[in-house]
Amino acid sequence: IKLLNRHHNKDIVFNAVGLLRKYNINNINIDLIFGIPGSSINDIENDLSYVSSLNPTHISYYSLILEEKTIFYHLLNKNNLTLLDDDLVADMYEYILNKLDNLGYKHYEISNFAKEGYESLHNLKYWNVDEYLGFGLGAASYYNNKRYSNSYNMNAYYKNEDITIDDISILESKNEFMMLGLRKTEGVSIDRYNKLYNSNLFEDFNLNKLIDNKLLIIENNYIKIPKDKLFIANLIFEEFVGD
Repeated sequence: IKLLNRHHNKDIVFNAVGLLRKYNINNINIDLIFGIPGSSINDIENDLSYVSSLNPTHISYYSLILEEKTIFYHLLNKNNLTLLDDDLVADMYEYILNKLDNLGYKHYEISNFAKEGYESLHNLKYWNVDEYLGFGLGAASYYNNKRYSNSYNMNAYYKNEDITIDDISILESKNEFMMLGLRKTEGVSIDRYNKLYNSNLFEDFNLNKLIDNKLLIIENNYIKIPKDKLFIANLIFEEFVGD
Protein backbone atom coordinates (compact mmCIF):
# COMPACT_ATOMS: atom_id res chain seq x y z
CA ILE A 1 0.00 0.00 0.00
CA LYS A 2 2.85 2.39 0.81
CA LEU A 3 4.58 1.56 -2.48
CA LEU A 4 1.39 2.48 -4.36
CA ASN A 5 1.26 5.78 -2.43
CA ARG A 6 -2.11 4.93 -0.89
CA HIS A 7 -3.01 6.41 2.48
CA HIS A 8 -5.18 3.72 4.02
CA ASN A 9 -4.48 0.39 5.65
CA LYS A 10 -6.15 -2.94 6.31
CA ASP A 11 -7.70 -1.79 9.60
CA ILE A 12 -9.37 1.18 7.89
CA VAL A 13 -10.90 -1.18 5.32
CA PHE A 14 -12.21 -3.57 7.98
CA ASN A 15 -13.62 -0.69 10.05
CA ALA A 16 -15.32 0.83 6.99
CA VAL A 17 -16.99 -2.44 6.04
CA GLY A 18 -18.03 -2.98 9.66
CA LEU A 19 -19.60 0.48 9.79
CA LEU A 20 -21.53 -0.14 6.58
CA ARG A 21 -22.89 -3.42 7.86
CA LYS A 22 -23.85 -1.78 11.18
CA TYR A 23 -26.25 0.42 9.22
CA ASN A 24 -27.52 -2.45 7.05
CA ILE A 25 -25.59 -1.46 3.94
CA ASN A 26 -24.62 -4.89 2.66
CA ASN A 27 -24.09 -4.39 -1.08
CA ILE A 28 -20.36 -3.73 -0.86
CA ASN A 29 -17.58 -3.74 -3.46
CA ILE A 30 -13.88 -4.07 -2.71
CA ASP A 31 -11.19 -2.98 -5.19
CA LEU A 32 -7.86 -4.81 -5.31
CA ILE A 33 -4.71 -4.62 -7.44
CA PHE A 34 -2.35 -7.46 -8.32
CA GLY A 35 0.99 -7.55 -10.11
CA ILE A 36 2.60 -5.07 -7.72
CA PRO A 37 6.44 -5.14 -7.85
CA GLY A 38 7.85 -7.41 -5.17
CA SER A 39 4.58 -9.30 -4.64
CA SER A 40 3.97 -13.03 -4.98
CA ILE A 41 1.10 -15.47 -5.29
CA ASN A 42 1.30 -15.85 -1.51
CA ASP A 43 0.38 -12.17 -1.25
CA ILE A 44 -2.62 -12.78 -3.50
CA GLU A 45 -3.61 -15.72 -1.30
CA ASN A 46 -3.40 -13.54 1.82
CA ASP A 47 -5.38 -10.70 0.21
CA LEU A 48 -8.17 -13.07 -0.80
CA SER A 49 -8.20 -14.60 2.67
CA TYR A 50 -8.87 -11.16 4.17
CA VAL A 51 -11.43 -10.30 1.50
CA SER A 52 -13.33 -13.57 1.91
CA SER A 53 -13.63 -12.88 5.64
CA LEU A 54 -15.35 -9.58 4.76
CA ASN A 55 -17.68 -11.39 2.33
CA PRO A 56 -18.41 -8.47 -0.03
CA THR A 57 -21.03 -8.91 -2.74
CA HIS A 58 -18.69 -7.60 -5.45
CA ILE A 59 -14.94 -7.60 -6.08
CA SER A 60 -12.96 -5.67 -8.68
CA TYR A 61 -9.45 -7.09 -9.06
CA TYR A 62 -7.25 -5.13 -11.47
CA SER A 63 -3.84 -5.90 -12.88
CA LEU A 64 -1.40 -3.07 -12.20
CA ILE A 65 -0.86 -0.81 -15.21
CA LEU A 66 2.14 1.50 -15.18
CA GLU A 67 1.39 4.96 -16.58
CA GLU A 68 4.24 7.30 -17.40
CA LYS A 69 4.46 10.69 -15.66
CA THR A 70 2.74 9.33 -12.53
CA ILE A 71 4.12 9.36 -8.98
CA PHE A 72 4.28 5.58 -9.00
CA TYR A 73 6.30 5.59 -12.24
CA HIS A 74 8.74 7.99 -10.58
CA LEU A 75 8.95 5.84 -7.43
CA LEU A 76 9.75 2.70 -9.43
CA ASN A 77 12.62 4.42 -11.20
CA LYS A 78 13.85 6.07 -8.01
CA ASN A 79 13.96 2.75 -6.14
CA ASN A 80 15.22 0.71 -9.13
CA LEU A 81 12.14 -1.52 -9.01
CA THR A 82 10.84 -3.39 -12.04
CA LEU A 83 7.43 -4.72 -12.95
CA LEU A 84 6.75 -8.39 -12.42
CA ASP A 85 7.36 -10.93 -15.16
CA ASP A 86 4.30 -11.35 -17.42
CA ASP A 87 4.18 -15.09 -16.78
CA LEU A 88 3.99 -14.54 -13.02
CA VAL A 89 1.25 -11.94 -13.41
CA ALA A 90 -0.66 -14.40 -15.65
CA ASP A 91 -0.29 -17.08 -12.95
CA MET A 92 -1.64 -14.61 -10.40
CA TYR A 93 -4.64 -13.90 -12.60
CA GLU A 94 -5.37 -17.60 -13.02
CA TYR A 95 -5.10 -18.11 -9.27
CA ILE A 96 -7.54 -15.22 -8.67
CA LEU A 97 -10.07 -16.65 -11.15
CA ASN A 98 -10.00 -20.10 -9.59
CA LYS A 99 -10.05 -18.89 -5.98
CA LEU A 100 -12.93 -16.46 -6.44
CA ASP A 101 -14.89 -19.09 -8.34
CA ASN A 102 -14.45 -21.45 -5.37
CA LEU A 103 -15.64 -18.66 -3.07
CA GLY A 104 -18.87 -18.31 -5.04
CA TYR A 105 -18.10 -15.23 -7.12
CA LYS A 106 -19.23 -15.14 -10.73
CA HIS A 107 -16.54 -13.86 -13.08
CA TYR A 108 -18.63 -11.68 -15.40
CA GLU A 109 -16.06 -9.18 -16.72
CA ILE A 110 -12.29 -9.31 -17.15
CA SER A 111 -11.60 -7.68 -13.77
CA ASN A 112 -14.95 -8.01 -12.01
CA PHE A 113 -16.55 -10.70 -9.88
CA ALA A 114 -19.93 -10.78 -8.14
CA LYS A 115 -22.14 -12.89 -5.97
CA GLU A 116 -25.19 -14.05 -7.93
CA GLY A 117 -27.38 -11.05 -8.83
CA TYR A 118 -24.88 -8.42 -7.67
CA GLU A 119 -23.20 -7.54 -10.98
CA SER A 120 -22.52 -3.81 -11.31
CA LEU A 121 -25.52 -2.30 -13.13
CA HIS A 122 -23.58 0.97 -13.48
CA ASN A 123 -20.59 -0.56 -15.27
CA LEU A 124 -22.74 -2.85 -17.40
CA LYS A 125 -24.26 0.28 -18.91
CA TYR A 126 -20.85 1.09 -20.40
CA TRP A 127 -19.89 -2.45 -21.36
CA ASN A 128 -23.24 -2.88 -23.14
CA VAL A 129 -22.82 0.54 -24.85
CA ASP A 130 -26.20 1.66 -23.50
CA GLU A 131 -27.15 5.32 -23.36
CA TYR A 132 -26.76 7.21 -20.10
CA LEU A 133 -27.14 10.75 -18.75
CA GLY A 134 -24.79 12.46 -16.32
CA PHE A 135 -25.65 15.57 -14.29
CA GLY A 136 -23.34 17.99 -12.51
CA LEU A 137 -19.82 19.35 -12.79
CA GLY A 138 -17.63 17.27 -15.08
CA ALA A 139 -20.41 14.76 -15.71
CA ALA A 140 -20.47 12.77 -18.96
CA SER A 141 -23.39 11.53 -21.03
CA TYR A 142 -23.83 9.26 -24.03
CA TYR A 143 -26.99 9.83 -26.03
CA ASN A 144 -28.01 9.50 -29.66
CA ASN A 145 -24.46 8.64 -30.81
CA LYS A 146 -23.01 11.70 -29.10
CA ARG A 147 -20.81 12.08 -26.02
CA TYR A 148 -21.36 15.09 -23.82
CA SER A 149 -18.93 16.35 -21.17
CA ASN A 150 -19.88 19.11 -18.74
CA SER A 151 -17.38 21.71 -17.63
CA TYR A 152 -15.49 21.27 -14.34
CA ASN A 153 -15.71 25.03 -13.83
CA MET A 154 -18.65 26.07 -11.63
CA ASN A 155 -19.27 29.40 -13.39
CA ALA A 156 -19.18 27.83 -16.86
CA TYR A 157 -21.45 25.01 -15.71
CA TYR A 158 -23.91 27.44 -14.09
CA LYS A 159 -24.10 29.46 -17.32
CA ASN A 160 -24.49 26.27 -19.38
CA GLU A 161 -21.24 27.01 -21.18
CA ASP A 162 -18.27 24.86 -22.15
CA ILE A 163 -20.10 21.63 -22.91
CA THR A 164 -17.98 19.34 -25.09
CA ILE A 165 -19.92 17.35 -27.68
CA ASP A 166 -18.30 14.56 -29.67
CA ASP A 167 -20.09 12.84 -32.53
CA ILE A 168 -19.52 9.08 -32.60
CA SER A 169 -19.35 7.63 -36.10
CA ILE A 170 -20.97 4.29 -36.91
CA LEU A 171 -17.54 2.71 -37.31
CA GLU A 172 -16.42 4.01 -33.91
CA SER A 173 -19.64 2.79 -32.34
CA LYS A 174 -19.24 -0.69 -33.82
CA ASN A 175 -15.63 -0.93 -32.67
CA GLU A 176 -16.57 0.19 -29.16
CA PHE A 177 -19.46 -2.27 -29.07
CA MET A 178 -17.05 -5.10 -29.79
CA MET A 179 -14.20 -3.98 -27.50
CA LEU A 180 -16.43 -3.20 -24.52
CA GLY A 181 -18.71 -6.19 -25.07
CA LEU A 182 -15.80 -8.60 -25.24
CA ARG A 183 -14.75 -7.46 -21.76
CA LYS A 184 -17.75 -9.41 -20.48
CA THR A 185 -17.19 -13.13 -20.04
CA GLU A 186 -20.50 -13.83 -21.80
CA GLY A 187 -19.17 -11.88 -24.77
CA VAL A 188 -21.04 -10.03 -27.50
CA SER A 189 -24.54 -10.97 -28.58
CA ILE A 190 -24.40 -11.52 -32.34
CA ASP A 191 -28.17 -10.95 -32.65
CA ARG A 192 -28.03 -7.68 -30.67
CA TYR A 193 -25.18 -6.37 -32.82
CA ASN A 194 -26.99 -7.22 -36.07
CA LYS A 195 -30.23 -5.64 -34.85
CA LEU A 196 -28.63 -2.54 -33.35
CA TYR A 197 -26.62 -1.69 -36.46
CA ASN A 198 -28.88 -3.31 -39.04
CA SER A 199 -25.73 -5.02 -40.21
CA ASN A 200 -23.90 -8.36 -40.14
CA LEU A 201 -21.16 -8.67 -37.56
CA PHE A 202 -19.15 -11.14 -39.63
CA GLU A 203 -19.32 -8.88 -42.69
CA ASP A 204 -18.25 -5.82 -40.69
CA PHE A 205 -15.30 -7.56 -39.02
CA ASN A 206 -12.91 -10.18 -40.33
CA LEU A 207 -12.76 -12.44 -37.31
CA ASN A 208 -11.44 -15.56 -39.05
CA LYS A 209 -7.87 -15.13 -37.82
CA LEU A 210 -8.96 -14.58 -34.21
CA ILE A 211 -11.29 -17.58 -34.34
CA ASP A 212 -8.74 -19.82 -36.07
CA ASN A 213 -6.17 -18.91 -33.39
CA LYS A 214 -8.77 -19.67 -30.70
CA LEU A 215 -8.62 -16.10 -29.41
CA LEU A 216 -12.36 -15.84 -29.98
CA ILE A 217 -15.01 -18.55 -29.81
CA ILE A 218 -18.69 -18.67 -30.75
CA GLU A 219 -21.04 -20.11 -28.15
CA ASN A 220 -24.85 -19.89 -27.89
CA ASN A 221 -24.93 -17.12 -30.52
CA TYR A 222 -22.41 -15.07 -28.54
CA ILE A 223 -18.85 -14.37 -29.59
CA LYS A 224 -16.43 -14.18 -26.70
CA ILE A 225 -12.86 -14.48 -25.49
CA PRO A 226 -12.19 -17.93 -24.00
CA LYS A 227 -11.31 -17.97 -20.30
CA ASP A 228 -7.68 -18.93 -20.87
CA LYS A 229 -7.14 -15.94 -23.19
CA LEU A 230 -8.74 -13.21 -21.06
CA PHE A 231 -5.34 -12.19 -19.69
CA ILE A 232 -4.23 -11.10 -23.18
CA ALA A 233 -7.55 -9.42 -24.02
CA ASN A 234 -5.85 -6.10 -24.82
CA LEU A 235 -4.05 -7.76 -27.75
CA ILE A 236 -7.42 -8.96 -29.05
CA PHE A 237 -8.99 -5.52 -28.62
CA GLU A 238 -6.34 -4.06 -30.93
CA GLU A 239 -8.12 -5.79 -33.82
CA PHE A 240 -11.09 -3.48 -33.25
CA VAL A 241 -9.27 -0.17 -33.22
CA GLY A 242 -10.55 1.87 -36.16
CA ASP A 243 -8.28 3.38 -38.79
